[in-house]
Amino acid sequence: MTSGRAGLAQGMAGGGGGSGNAAGPQVTFLLMLCGLAVAGALLLVARRFYPRDVGARP
Repeated sequence: MTSGRAGLAQGMAGGGGGSGNAAGPQVTFLLMLCGLAVAGALLLVARRFYPRDVGARP
């Protein structure tokens, strides 16, 4: 779901192709880092509610 938005975010943060905006990659990195942090937080919350007996079945 978020991988489809990655191209849009990179295009917006990139400055429009060859405009000489050196801050574009930094902004893009921060946007992607925020998405990664949110995904990690959701994983930790979901892990708390995952039933242990379901994970133990072979």
